[in-house]
Amino acid sequence: MSLLLAILGFLVIYPILMLLLGALTDTNPVVEGISLSHLSVTNFLTVLANPNVAEALATR
Repeated sequence: MSLLLAILGFLVIYPILMLLLGALTDTNPVVEGISLSHLSVTNFLTVLANPNVAEALATR
């Protein structure tokens, strides 16, 4: 049972962490490896500065 939970945890948590690291860095953590030296929120600020995104978030 614990082995199954460990496998399931890996299959769920690892992709979520890679997506988060990819969003917070300017490198691809899967291809180039994990590098915490380039952490920033620049990618999020670029997306939020796009007027189409603001309009999409305001539309229901």
